[in-house]
Amino acid sequence: MSEAPPLTDQEFDAAFREGATDEDIEAVLRDLVFWSYIMRNPFGKVCALGRGGTRADCILNAFKLADDHAIDCFSVLEDPQDEVLALNGAWVALVSPR
Repeated sequence: MSEAPPLTDQEFDAAFREGATDEDIEAVLRDLVFWSYIMRNPFGKVCALGRGGTRADCILNAFKLADDHAIDCFSVLEDPQDEVLALNGAWVALVSPR
């Protein structure tokens, strides 16, 4: 199977728009050939999204991007409540079939 195409600016804008729901983002990412994924951090913000050739590719990519996001963003938290949420809060992964 061929490599999934990169996301467009329109797709990124839709995904990172304030108040965008998973359903809104999924509608923009839906593709006839590739799977898509959305990952939200414990604060509810989108931290990873994209497409992959298989469900497994999407899961691996989502978790790698989310891990990078956690390292970059959560290491600078100063509010103790934010730290607790970052360490113990639920991450949400949505993988959508083609």
